[in-house]
Order: sequence, then structure tokens, then C-alpha cells
Amino acid sequence: MGRPEIVWEQCYSVLSKDILFTHRRSLQCLELHLSDEEIMNMTLSKIEDKLQANGVLDDIQDPIIMDELNFDLQALKIYLTDNLAKMNRDQKIAFETIIHAVDNNAEGFFFVYGYGGTGKTYLYNTLSDVIRSNRGIVLNVASNGIASLLLPNGRTAHSRFKIPLDLNEDFVCCIKQVSDEELEEISKFSEWLLSIGNGLAGDSTDGESEVQIDEQILIANADNSFDNMVNFVYRNLLSNLNNMTFFKDRSILGPTLEVINEVNVTIMDRLEGEEKLYLSSDTLCVEEGNLESDLDTLTLDILNAINCSGLPPYKLTLKVGILVMLLCNIDQSNGLCNGTRLQVRRLGSHIIECVTLIGDNVGQVVIIPRMNMIPNNQALPFRFQRRQFPIIVSFAMTNNKSKGQTLSTVGLYLPRSVFIHGQLYVALSRVKSKIGLRVLIQKSDYNQQIKL
Repeated sequence: MGRPEIVWEQCYSVLSKDILFTHRRSLQCLELHLSDEEIMNMTLSKIEDKLQANGVLDDIQDPIIMDELNFDLQALKIYLTDNLAKMNRDQKIAFETIIHAVDNNAEGFFFVYGYGGTGKTYLYNTLSDVIRSNRGIVLNVASNGIASLLLPNGRTAHSRFKIPLDLNEDFVCCIKQVSDEELEEISKFSEWLLSIGNGLAGDSTDGESEVQIDEQILIANADNSFDNMVNFVYRNLLSNLNNMTFFKDRSILGPTLEVINEVNVTIMDRLEGEEKLYLSSDTLCVEEGNLESDLDTLTLDILNAINCSGLPPYKLTLKVGILVMLLCNIDQSNGLCNGTRLQVRRLGSHIIECVTLIGDNVGQVVIIPRMNMIPNNQALPFRFQRRQFPIIVSFAMTNNKSKGQTLSTVGLYLPRSVFIHGQLYVALSRVKSKIGLRVLIQKSDYNQQIKL
């Protein structure tokens, strides 16, 4: 084809004619509107899928390679110059060691170790920029969705390498200058965190350890102690609902899903606006080997009552302006993956309109549809499917969900003992200093110690 652009201009209107109709039908939203640019991009994507399915593009391009080579080199060099100037000594040592191996085409495996908030992600991003600015290819991979969002063009290992989620033995597969006083305070805080992470903090008797909490970060146990924690993390919440940067790096953390649900409901009740209730559609997955009598005993009430990690509830109550978190991967290239935090802008009957709060796509408006989700929970003796919006309210999140994030303000809510040292370390290490941390131990035998 001599002049493909002429063919495109002549055929575009015909090729794109049913794009909007198809998208409205798939999302079950007749009022959905798409911009001309969105329709054009969807049309091109459909054409690419057809060509690849028929092997036309196999010898022309690899989608992963083309995606990696599709960076603005000039912008990368600007970011690189700025990032290199801000590196500390340890980051420079790691950077130069790894880049030397890359430049000399030497094989190597490098393990970068550091406490939470010491700039490991900053180092990874800088390494990616320098290699890509020289037209090299970098495959940024993380163990979970929220960590992959912090890396440019990052993906989870399961997505990139098609690793099965249910594994068994048969499967193979920016830095500012601080004063000496601040530096000493950060150093003490880091040493305390490390002692917790290594299981050295506190006395251990009968398998239990008690960790002493500094009075400066401890919220006194009183009638208004919970309010004090919420006000510390989300100060002037109502006046900041339209400020996206306000929510970007702050959260309340808790040990279990039950605790987190209680916190989220309490905070949402304080917001103005009308609640909208979404009920899920739960169905049992009929599989070979299931007895008909067993299927009869699993009523809808039983399925509706199931509430486990990674699954939205049967009754999902939302308000405009609240924070929510995605529970599955929808569009990883645009930052919509498991763990992404969003803010609700509009509540429709068949779709929910949100705005992205983290990653490289902050401020991007996204549409969340209902999806079919099957929980991967070994504790359940049966499999069932829940059709619901794949989100949960997220003013608070579990300690495990916060992995990989560096936050400025954290409230750690502990109405009961923490299970292990590692879980406590994950929560406390989300901040760089104790200035942005408060801990609330709320129980009848209150003291300044956390039992592990």
C-alpha cells in the first residue's frame, strides 16, 4: 500500500461507525459519551487486534517492544538530569554498579535492600529512564499491582509473564536536604523500625512480644481518640474533597478486613450526599464432582454473606466524593490495576465514574463497569461468582495492601493485637519519620505497648 494515510481517511468513518454503540452495549450504559480521540484510538485498537489474530503483524512488530520504544526521549533526558542531581550516595553507588553492567553487556543479578521510604523506587525509575533514553528496553515488574503502578510502564509479574495465580508444585513458570537534627530523628526512627522488622523489639514471653510505642506518635485512649486519628490523617476532610493531591499519600491502616470496613463506614457516614446501594448477583459455579444435594444447601443467603479479601461485598454502599480501591486488573497500561486508589465522581446505574489518585495517571477520568469475579480463596469448599463493581471504600486499607507505598501521613488503628512483627513493620514503615505517624491502640486493657 503506497499511501495508507489516504486509505485511513477514506475508510475511518465506516470502520468507527459502531464503536460507540458496541462500547455502550458492553458497559450496559446508553448515556455513555466518548470523545473523537477516544473513538479513533478504540478503532485503531480493534484493527490491531484483527491483524494480530490473523498473523499480519507477527513479522512487523512485537507489541511489548513497540510499547517500550514508544517513549519521549527528550522528556526522559530531562527527568534523568533532574533525578541524577538528587541522588544520595548509596543510590549513586547502586545506580553506577548496575549501569556499568548494562553498558558492558554483562550478565548480572542485583538485589537492592533498604527500609521503606529510603528511595528504592526512585532508583528503579532513574535506571529505567537512562536505559530507555538510549533506546534500550526495560521490563519493570513488581509482585503486586500497587507496586507496579509506581514504576514507569510497570506490570505485575503474573500479568507480564502469565504466571498462574493458583500455584502448585507442578507449575513452572525526590530528596530534600534536611538538618542534622532531622537526620538524627529519621535515623532513630529507622533503627526502631528495623528492630521491629527483625523481631528484636520488645520482650518475648510465651510466644508474645510487647513493643513500646513512643508517646509522640501514640494517640491517647479517650472517648474522642478515633476522631483524633481521623482528623490527623484527613484534616479538614470536607473542604478537601475536591483536592486530588490531598488524598494521594495518606491513609489509615489496620490489621484485618473487618477493622478496615468499620473505619471506612464510619468515615463515609460523616460525608454529605446521598448514599447509593449496589447489590451483587451471586451464582454458584457448577463443577464436575459437586453433588446435587450440596448445591441445594448453598442458598443465595449463604453466598451473599461471604466477605473475603479481594472481593467486593454483596451490599456496596457508595457516595460521590469517597475514596475507593480497585480489586482487580482492568487496564494496567493506564494504571487501573489491583490496589489503585480512585475517587468517585458520579454514580450511575450501570457504571461508576472515578478519577485516578495515584501513579502516572493522576487526574485521569475512568469508567468502572460491573465485572464477574471468582474469589481465589482456598478456605472456601466451593467456587462461586459475584457480579459487582470491583471496588471497595478505601479511606482505610489493610497493612498488606499498603506494601510498596511511601505515604506522608498514616494513622495505624489497632483495636486488637497484631499477628506478627512483619505486619507491624509494614504498617509503620509506610512513612519516613514519626512526624507523619500516629498509632491508636483502642481496647479495654490499653497501654503504650503493642502485643504481637
